[in-house]
Amino acid sequence: MQLWLLMNIRVLMSMDKYAMYNSQPWLESQSLQDVLSQITVSPSNNSSGQLDSSNGKFSTYLNAADMEKIAGYRIVWTNRLLDHLDTAGTLVYMFHHVSVLKRLKDSLPRGLLPPTYFDETLATISLLVPHSQAGCNAWLEEQISQNGLDANIRYRESASRDKGHYSHWQYRLMLVAETFDTAGPATLRQWWHDRRNMERWWQFWMVVVGVSLALLFGLIQSVTGILQVIKN
Repeated sequence: MQLWLLMNIRVLMSMDKYAMYNSQPWLESQSLQDVLSQITVSPSNNSSGQLDSSNGKFSTYLNAADMEKIAGYRIVWTNRLLDHLDTAGTLVYMFHHVSVLKRLKDSLPRGLLPPTYFDETLATISLLVPHSQAGCNAWLEEQISQNGLDANIRYRESASRDKGHYSHWQYRLMLVAETFDTAGPATLRQWWHDRRNMERWWQFWMVVVGVSLALLFGLIQSVTGILQVIKN
């Protein structure tokens, strides 16, 4: 199953916690269709409550390049389709085999997996790495060179930013978006790139400039005082 659908589906569940989390159980009473149906349905809530995904759009800052520059997020490329858009702190896993997704969409028996599942998976890649942003294109070329990604990931279509457009991956997308929205910059470089709230951006840099000028004037006064003492 791993070689066919790039999904880790187990008849006998491992006692290893990582293997249990990253695999889908296949019970004796279930058909393959039943198992795959569970995989392609996005969960509606988690332990912290239901995610509000009915309206609105994803921010234009929700892209791999900006997430890295603003909050230190890092994309981890994965060969496992079930790991796509999973998160671990500031790590976001992303499936990169776009050629495989397109072939599976065209070759799988009718009804085994909905074509929209593959279309939406491709759309999530385009959403997080939009081809319309030069910074994302440059970032992706570097990733392809460093990590040996599927070269066809370069050829992406425009993706909708409407939250309601995504059903299969909606929950994980919303989780990525909400954690990124609440993540603040930790370094001066990240503060410089974080333009999500321009009022906060201006306030921060006004404080930085004010403190810097105060230190500079204090240093000048100290040096001037020392020179006067030496002169006298």
